[in-house]
Amino acid sequence: MIPTRFLPKLGCDTVQIQGFTIHVRLVDRAAVVGAVVGTGLSELKPPIGKTTPVGLMVYRFDKPAILQLCVATLCLLVHLAHMDSIPDCLERFLSDPEICFVGVNMIHWHFQLCYDYSIECKSCIEVIELVARYFQKPKSIHIGRGLAAVAAEVGLSLEESPKKVDVDWQAIVFSDEQIKLGIQYVYACQLIGSKILAMLL
Repeated sequence: MIPTRFLPKLGCDTVQIQGFTIHVRLVDRAAVVGAVVGTGLSELKPPIGKTTPVGLMVYRFDKPAILQLCVATLCLLVHLAHMDSIPDCLERFLSDPEICFVGVNMIHWHFQLCYDYSIECKSCIEVIELVARYFQKPKSIHIGRGLAAVAAEVGLSLEESPKKVDVDWQAIVFSDEQIKLGIQYVYACQLIGSKILAMLL
């Protein structure tokens, strides 16, 4: 097993999405999630503000395997399938009612995180619902609607996310292309959420 002091230097990557450099960190040890300054949750917290939500997505195998959190151009991938334990700081972060979490299939993933890991997300909303509520368009909420179409309603131009990502999310190491494909949804969700929250002020 790799000593904890070396882990902050591992699992770091940068990918390009629509001209932006996204900094991605993959963590699979509880000690790195929030206890080490400059890694994990400590990187995500400073950018969070009144108009900055946290994108949240989950990839699963038999049960949730990768918890994705995205703020601005920072993404944290928490490898639940390989975690030695679920850190208290992650539970506190997700249960903070002042943080707005946005994503897709939020009701389903909220249930799965509660059932499999006893993790509860107190303040989460479907990104499509957030847009529909703002524009008062109930017909905007329907299954299968692409995020690019949803983004267009708030004046954002996004490439359509891939319909299927062929990645073994129980693996230990991922390629740049796999990470890029994997975080496109969560990155798009936080972009759309940020635009809506900014319009609320």
